[in-house]
Amino acid sequence: MDSTLLADVLAHGTIVLDTNVLLLLYRLPKPLRTSMLGLMNSPVVLPRLWFPHQVASEFFKNRLTVIHTQDVSAKVLADFIQKSLDELRGQASQKVRKHHPMVSIAAIQASIERLKKRLLSDVGKARASHDISVRSDPLLPDVLNVLQGRGGQAFSQAQYDAVLAEGKQRFAKQIPPGYCDKRDKGGDEHEYGRQHVDVA
Repeated sequence: MDSTLLADVLAHGTIVLDTNVLLLLYRLPKPLRTSMLGLMNSPVVLPRLWFPHQVASEFFKNRLTVIHTQDVSAKVLADFIQKSLDELRGQASQKVRKHHPMVSIAAIQASIERLKKRLLSDVGKARASHDISVRSDPLLPDVLNVLQGRGGQAFSQAQYDAVLAEGKQRFAKQIPPGYCDKRDKGGDEHEYGRQHVDVA
Protein backbone atom coordinates (compact mmCIF):
# COMPACT_ATOMS: atom_id res chain seq x y z
CA MET A 1 0.00 0.00 0.00
CA ASP A 2 1.50 3.33 -1.04
CA SER A 3 1.63 6.28 1.32
CA THR A 4 -1.17 8.21 -0.43
CA LEU A 5 -3.58 5.31 -0.22
CA LEU A 6 -2.60 4.62 3.38
CA ALA A 7 -3.20 8.26 4.33
CA ASP A 8 -6.62 8.14 2.64
CA VAL A 9 -7.58 4.94 4.51
CA LEU A 10 -6.50 6.40 7.85
CA ALA A 11 -8.40 9.64 7.20
CA HIS A 12 -11.58 8.27 5.62
CA GLY A 13 -11.73 4.48 6.03
CA THR A 14 -14.55 2.70 7.83
CA ILE A 15 -13.76 1.89 11.47
CA VAL A 16 -15.11 -1.48 12.55
CA LEU A 17 -15.11 -2.17 16.30
CA ASP A 18 -15.62 -5.67 17.64
CA THR A 19 -17.63 -6.79 20.67
CA ASN A 20 -14.64 -6.69 23.02
CA VAL A 21 -14.22 -2.95 22.48
CA LEU A 22 -17.81 -2.29 23.58
CA LEU A 23 -17.59 -4.65 26.55
CA LEU A 24 -14.25 -3.10 27.53
CA LEU A 25 -16.16 0.06 28.41
CA TYR A 26 -17.69 -1.87 31.32
CA ARG A 27 -14.26 -2.93 32.59
CA LEU A 28 -12.65 0.51 32.60
CA PRO A 29 -12.50 3.08 35.40
CA LYS A 30 -14.94 5.92 34.81
CA PRO A 31 -12.34 8.50 33.60
CA LEU A 32 -10.98 6.12 30.95
CA ARG A 33 -14.51 5.08 29.98
CA THR A 34 -15.48 8.73 29.50
CA SER A 35 -12.37 9.36 27.42
CA MET A 36 -13.04 6.34 25.21
CA LEU A 37 -16.67 7.33 24.65
CA GLY A 38 -15.52 10.84 23.81
CA LEU A 39 -13.24 9.43 21.14
CA MET A 40 -16.01 7.26 19.70
CA ASN A 41 -18.38 10.25 19.57
CA SER A 42 -15.87 12.63 18.05
CA PRO A 43 -16.79 14.08 14.63
CA VAL A 44 -13.71 12.43 13.14
CA VAL A 45 -14.61 8.93 14.32
CA LEU A 46 -18.39 8.64 14.80
CA PRO A 47 -19.44 9.05 11.13
CA ARG A 48 -16.98 6.30 10.15
CA LEU A 49 -18.04 3.69 12.71
CA TRP A 50 -19.73 0.51 11.57
CA PHE A 51 -20.68 -2.63 13.49
CA PRO A 52 -21.52 -6.07 12.13
CA HIS A 53 -24.88 -7.29 13.38
CA GLN A 54 -22.99 -10.06 15.18
CA VAL A 55 -21.14 -7.48 17.30
CA ALA A 56 -24.38 -5.96 18.59
CA SER A 57 -25.81 -9.43 19.20
CA GLU A 58 -22.77 -10.55 21.20
CA PHE A 59 -22.72 -7.27 23.14
CA PHE A 60 -26.29 -7.67 24.39
CA LYS A 61 -25.72 -11.36 25.04
CA ASN A 62 -22.67 -10.73 27.25
CA ARG A 63 -23.29 -7.28 28.77
CA LEU A 64 -24.96 -8.41 32.01
CA THR A 65 -22.41 -11.19 32.50
CA VAL A 66 -19.55 -8.69 32.25
CA ILE A 67 -21.26 -6.32 34.69
CA HIS A 68 -21.86 -9.14 37.17
CA THR A 69 -18.27 -10.36 36.80
CA GLN A 70 -16.88 -6.96 37.76
CA ASP A 71 -18.87 -6.95 40.99
CA VAL A 72 -18.02 -10.56 41.80
CA SER A 73 -14.30 -9.94 41.22
CA ALA A 74 -14.30 -7.22 43.91
CA LYS A 75 -15.95 -9.58 46.37
CA VAL A 76 -13.48 -12.34 45.51
CA LEU A 77 -10.60 -9.94 46.17
CA ALA A 78 -12.10 -8.89 49.51
CA ASP A 79 -12.56 -12.52 50.54
CA PHE A 80 -8.96 -13.30 49.54
CA ILE A 81 -7.63 -10.39 51.62
CA GLN A 82 -9.73 -11.42 54.60
CA LYS A 83 -8.70 -15.08 54.47
CA SER A 84 -5.01 -14.46 53.75
CA LEU A 85 -4.45 -11.88 56.47
CA ASP A 86 -6.49 -13.82 59.04
CA GLU A 87 -4.26 -16.84 58.35
CA LEU A 88 -1.15 -14.68 58.59
CA ARG A 89 -2.31 -13.17 61.88
CA GLY A 90 -3.08 -16.60 63.28
CA GLN A 91 0.34 -17.97 62.34
CA ALA A 92 2.28 -14.95 63.61
CA SER A 93 2.76 -16.33 67.12
CA GLN A 94 4.35 -19.59 66.00
CA LYS A 95 6.52 -18.06 63.29
CA VAL A 96 7.87 -15.18 65.38
CA ARG A 97 8.81 -17.35 68.37
CA LYS A 98 10.89 -19.59 66.13
CA HIS A 99 12.82 -16.69 64.67
CA HIS A 100 13.26 -13.96 67.28
CA PRO A 101 12.34 -13.81 70.98
CA MET A 102 12.43 -10.02 71.14
CA VAL A 103 9.81 -9.31 68.46
CA SER A 104 6.38 -8.37 69.81
CA ILE A 105 3.80 -10.85 68.54
CA ALA A 106 0.95 -8.62 69.67
CA ALA A 107 2.38 -5.66 67.74
CA ILE A 108 2.71 -7.71 64.56
CA GLN A 109 -0.81 -9.06 64.89
CA ALA A 110 -2.16 -5.56 65.47
CA SER A 111 -0.36 -4.31 62.36
CA ILE A 112 -1.79 -7.15 60.29
CA GLU A 113 -5.28 -6.35 61.56
CA ARG A 114 -4.90 -2.66 60.69
CA LEU A 115 -3.65 -3.58 57.22
CA LYS A 116 -6.60 -5.91 56.69
CA LYS A 117 -9.12 -3.26 57.73
CA ARG A 118 -7.51 -0.65 55.45
CA LEU A 119 -7.40 -2.95 52.42
CA LEU A 120 -10.97 -4.13 52.91
CA SER A 121 -12.07 -0.51 53.28
CA ASP A 122 -10.30 0.43 50.04
CA VAL A 123 -11.90 -2.45 48.14
CA GLY A 124 -15.31 -1.66 49.64
CA LYS A 125 -15.10 2.01 48.67
CA ALA A 126 -14.00 1.12 45.14
CA ARG A 127 -16.85 -1.36 44.81
CA ALA A 128 -19.40 1.14 46.11
CA SER A 129 -18.15 3.91 43.81
CA HIS A 130 -18.70 1.83 40.68
CA ASP A 131 -21.81 3.32 39.11
CA ILE A 132 -22.79 0.33 36.96
CA SER A 133 -24.73 -2.68 38.17
CA VAL A 134 -27.07 -5.32 36.79
CA ARG A 135 -30.01 -3.23 38.06
CA SER A 136 -28.69 0.15 36.92
CA ASP A 137 -26.62 0.73 33.79
CA PRO A 138 -26.09 4.44 33.02
CA LEU A 139 -23.53 3.47 30.37
CA LEU A 140 -26.01 1.64 28.14
CA PRO A 141 -27.63 4.77 26.59
CA ASP A 142 -24.17 6.00 25.57
CA VAL A 143 -23.36 2.67 23.90
CA LEU A 144 -26.74 2.61 22.16
CA ASN A 145 -26.07 6.12 20.86
CA VAL A 146 -22.81 4.91 19.31
CA LEU A 147 -24.52 1.86 17.78
CA GLN A 148 -27.59 3.72 16.50
CA GLY A 149 -27.88 3.51 12.73
CA ARG A 150 -24.37 2.11 12.30
CA GLY A 151 -24.99 -1.63 12.38
CA GLY A 152 -25.26 -4.24 9.69
CA GLN A 153 -28.36 -6.33 9.07
CA ALA A 154 -28.76 -9.85 10.41
CA PHE A 155 -28.40 -12.63 7.87
CA SER A 156 -31.44 -14.65 6.92
CA GLN A 157 -31.31 -18.36 7.73
CA ALA A 158 -30.47 -19.14 4.11
CA GLN A 159 -27.65 -16.57 4.11
CA TYR A 160 -26.38 -17.87 7.45
CA ASP A 161 -26.33 -21.47 6.20
CA ALA A 162 -24.40 -20.39 3.09
CA VAL A 163 -21.91 -18.38 5.13
CA LEU A 164 -21.45 -21.32 7.50
CA ALA A 165 -20.67 -23.67 4.62
CA GLU A 166 -18.24 -21.17 3.10
CA GLY A 167 -16.64 -20.53 6.48
CA LYS A 168 -15.98 -24.19 7.12
CA GLN A 169 -14.08 -24.38 3.84
CA ARG A 170 -12.07 -21.24 4.65
CA PHE A 171 -11.26 -22.44 8.15
CA ALA A 172 -10.08 -25.78 6.86
CA LYS A 173 -7.65 -23.94 4.59
CA GLN A 174 -6.83 -21.31 7.27
CA ILE A 175 -8.02 -18.42 5.10
CA PRO A 176 -8.87 -15.18 6.98
CA PRO A 177 -10.90 -13.63 8.41
CA GLY A 178 -11.57 -15.27 11.74
CA TYR A 179 -10.28 -18.81 11.35
CA CYS A 180 -8.15 -18.54 14.49
CA ASP A 181 -11.35 -18.14 16.55
CA LYS A 182 -13.16 -21.15 15.14
CA ARG A 183 -12.94 -23.19 18.35
CA ASP A 184 -14.42 -20.37 20.41
CA LYS A 185 -17.18 -18.95 18.23
CA GLY A 186 -17.92 -21.43 15.50
CA GLY A 187 -20.71 -20.27 13.18
CA ASP A 188 -20.90 -16.86 14.83
CA GLU A 189 -17.36 -16.15 13.73
CA HIS A 190 -18.19 -17.14 10.13
CA GLU A 191 -21.03 -14.61 10.15
CA TYR A 192 -18.86 -11.96 11.79
CA GLY A 193 -16.10 -12.35 9.20
CA ARG A 194 -18.48 -12.42 6.25
CA GLN A 195 -20.14 -9.19 7.37
CA HIS A 196 -16.72 -7.53 7.53
CA VAL A 197 -15.96 -8.62 3.98
CA ASP A 198 -19.38 -7.48 2.71
CA VAL A 199 -19.09 -3.95 4.10
CA ALA A 200 -15.53 -3.67 2.78
